[in-house]
Order: sequence, then C-alpha cells, then structure tokens
Amino acid sequence: RVSWWGSYLRNHGMVTLMCFVVVFLLAATHLKSLDQWRRIVFMVVLTSVTVSLYALMQGAGTDPLAWSNSLPRSSSTLGNPIFLAGYLLMAIFVTMRELANEAGELLRTSGGPRPAQTVLGQHIVRTSLLIFAVVIQLAAFYRSGSRGPLLGLIGGSLVFCLVSALQLRAATDSIRPQAPWRRTAARWSWLVVLAAGFCAVIVLATVKPPHEAASAELKRPRLTRTFDLESRSARVRINIWAAVLEMMGSPEPLPVGPDVDDPVFPARMLVGYGPETLSLSLNRFLPEELIRLENRGSVPDRAHNALLDHLSTTGLAGTLAWLWLLGAVLLSCTRGLQTEMSVRHQAEFWLAVGGSVVAAGLASRVVSGTWTWLGLWVPVGLLLAAVAALSVTLFTTSRHGVAGMDTGPRGKVAA
Repeated sequence: RVSWWGSYLRNHGMVTLMCFVVVFLLAATHLKSLDQWRRIVFMVVLTSVTVSLYALMQGAGTDPLAWSNSLPRSSSTLGNPIFLAGYLLMAIFVTMRELANEAGELLRTSGGPRPAQTVLGQHIVRTSLLIFAVVIQLAAFYRSGSRGPLLGLIGGSLVFCLVSALQLRAATDSIRPQAPWRRTAARWSWLVVLAAGFCAVIVLATVKPPHEAASAELKRPRLTRTFDLESRSARVRINIWAAVLEMMGSPEPLPVGPDVDDPVFPARMLVGYGPETLSLSLNRFLPEELIRLENRGSVPDRAHNALLDHLSTTGLAGTLAWLWLLGAVLLSCTRGLQTEMSVRHQAEFWLAVGGSVVAAGLASRVVSGTWTWLGLWVPVGLLLAAVAALSVTLFTTSRHGVAGMDTGPRGKVAA
C-alpha cells in the first residue's frame, strides 16, 4: 500500500511516478516548435523566481507561515532545503542559457546598422530581468545550505563554460577576418576552462577542515564539513549506505507478518521493495552506530544517495534504467550541440559511459575494501566519462567551425 500511494509525508509512490510518466509523454508528443520551448523556459524562470523570493523571505525571518521544518536553512514551498537546492540547480542553468542567448541578441542588435529602438529596448529589458532572476536564484540556492547540489552546480558550471568556450571557438573560426589575439583567445579558451575546473575539483577534494571538538561541529559552516568523513552528518550517511547494501544482499527474507516471510523475496534484488518503503524494510539492518547517532525511534526514509535509493526501491532493473536515462540525457545534450552525430560516435559514447560505470563500481570495492561507496563512485564515473566524451567530441567538431557545431539557439529545439 505504501509503495503504491506513497508515504504520508512525501506521497511519492507509484501513482506519483505514473503521473510523471504522463507529463513526460505529453511533452514528448506535443513539444515540437521553438516557440513552445521558449514558453516552457519562460515559465521555468518565472516560477523559480517566485520560489526563490519566498526562500529569501524565510531567510529574513518574515515568513507568515509556521512550517514544521525547524532547520535554519530555507526550504521555500518545496518543504525541504535539499529539494529547494535540487530544483534551483536545474532552473539556474535554464536561466543562464536564456541570459546568454539574450545577451548575444542584444550585442547583435546594438552592433547592427541603425537598430530599431523598440527591438533594442526589448532585448535590454529581457537581459536585465534574466540577470535579476539569476541573482535571486543564486541567493536562494545559498540560503538552502545544501552541499550536494553545490557540487552539482560546480560541475554543471564547468560543463556550461566548456560548451560556451567551444561554441565561441567554432563561431570565431567561421568569421574572417579576425584579430589574431582574439582568434587565439577563442581557440584556447576551452583549455583554460578545463584547467580551472580541474583545479577547483582538486582543491575541494584535498582541503581538509580543521579538527574541532564535536560540540563545535555545528558551529562550522556546512560547506567546510563536506569532505569531513568523521562529522555526524557523514557518519549517518555512511551507516545508511552500509545498511541498504546489507539489506539488498541479505540471504534471508524479511517478515511481513507473524511467521510469514516475504513471498516475493527472490525477486527483490531485481525489482526492489517499492517506492517509499525504505523506512519499513531497513529497520532490521540498522547499525548500532546509526541508532546511537540518531535515536532508537528514528528510521531513515531515504538512503541519501540516488543510486542506493533506486537500488532499494526499484532493484537492479530500476537502477540500470536510471543509469541509462542519465546517459541518454547526456547523449541528447551532446547531439543537440552538433549539426550531426554519426552512429560510430554514439556507440563510442555508450561504450565510454558503460565501461566507466562498471570500472567505477569495481574500483569502489578495490580501493575501500567494501561496497559502501558504490553509490558515489558509479555516478561520478558516469559523469566523468560523459564529460570526457563531450569534450573530445566537441573539440573535434569545433575544428570544423559552424559546419560541425551548433553555435546558437536558432536551430533545433534540442539546442
């Protein structure tokens, strides 16, 4: 019953997932024109600004409603700070892309012969509003205090800047004549972006926060505790990950009643226990450390890791489908930046992504001696392989200028 209707707090059961599928099918069958896409983008930006303003109002202490969430971080209308940050993480890049498009149109209009004042004024207003939207979104994102989405924002910004740099190179190479210094800067800007991104990753991975007493832990900013594996937050998550993997690998079925075992236990590894059921199925496998860190009446309702959440609720079938979906989205983004993509390049992309997932899973076992870190290694391996494939493909196609790479939004909807 819980897996069908969802839990009382979230209502994210199979019925909700089926509604998501219906929305997806509607978009897939009816989203066909660029005008439709621009209307969707406009609504994404507009609603995100409304959500962000409410989050800032919460941060200022002027929220007229008394929410049950007692955290000092803003959650806006989404009920949880991590949900707010995850939502804004997607909306920020949609807004930034529109801002880049409008800024480009503004420069082209203002630099043309005697531009129409009405058209120029419209571009100025749109650009100003989009700048306002990005600033409000980033402020609300900061107020959420969520660390996982921050890492996503850093990685997404790297890819965003890399794609923009390669597009600039393709567009610059197609225009003659160009100043030599300008052409050189445009051609090698992608390398500067990659170097800056890798330096940022190295700094985040190596800088350790100072060791302080446990009583002073909560006084430190959350971001400084991201890589502190001995912090309370990290220990809670690590114990939950270990419990989920133990549950999925358990040779004994869970009891569903007095002297009644789970009748479909042999299929659990393949199909999982159903959406929103972790709080019911994980109770038997909670480690003592987790019980001590939380309290004996508290049972986690999620794994705090997307891959392990899918593994426990949808099994191997759902986890592989989720990984395939991530790869398909990344491939679609890569194809949308090119005028054409050969079957060979698509096959190479899938080989790189699939191989990286398998290699990352095995590496997590070899390096740590346990499967506990599987939920982190596999998505990171997939994303690194996708970014590498994206970089190689775009670098190759950008050498052919606009003939090999899409340099603006006026083409396909996928762009």
